[in-house]
Amino acid sequence: MSSKSYINDYVRFRTAVQAASNITGIKKRHILGQRRLRHYADARHMAMQIVRQSTRLKLTKIGRLFDRDHSTVIHATNSVKNLIGISENYRDEFNQIVNEYDRLIKDLQPDAIGVIADCVQSLIDISDNYKDEFNEIVNEYDRLMKDLQPDAIEAIVE
Repeated sequence: MSSKSYINDYVRFRTAVQAASNITGIKKRHILGQRRLRHYADARHMAMQIVRQSTRLKLTKIGRLFDRDHSTVIHATNSVKNLIGISENYRDEFNQIVNEYDRLIKDLQPDAIGVIADCVQSLIDISDNYKDEFNEIVNEYDRLMKDLQPDAIEAIVE
C-alpha cells in the first residue's frame, strides 16, 4: 500500500471505505453503518484492516472513524487475517480492495502536487511584487548593522 505522508489519515480512511465500496458494491453508508449483515461486516472489516495498515492511527481512533470501539477494530483485523488464510475468495477480494485503495491514493497525488505547485507559484508572484521593498529593507538592515558594528566591537574590547 502507498504511504505518502502528505495524504492525511482521514483521507486514507475515506479512501479505504471508497475502495471497499467500489470492489464489493456495498454503499459507503452501509460500510459505515451499524448493520451486521455478513457482507456489510466483511467490507467494513477489510476497510478497517486497510486503515490499520496504511496509517499510524491508534485502535481507538480507527474505531471512532467507523463509529465503533477499539475492540471491534481488533476483532475486525483478526478476522481479516484469519479469513485471508482460510478463504481464497476472501483473499482475492481483499487484494482487489487493496489494489483499488492504492489506485485511488495514487490518483490523489497529482491533485495534491498541483495544489502545492499553485501555492508555491502564488508565493513567487507575491515575492516578485514586493521584491523592491524587500531589497530596500535588507539594504537598510545591512547599513544599520554596519553602523552598529564599530560600537559593538569597542564595547567588547572595553
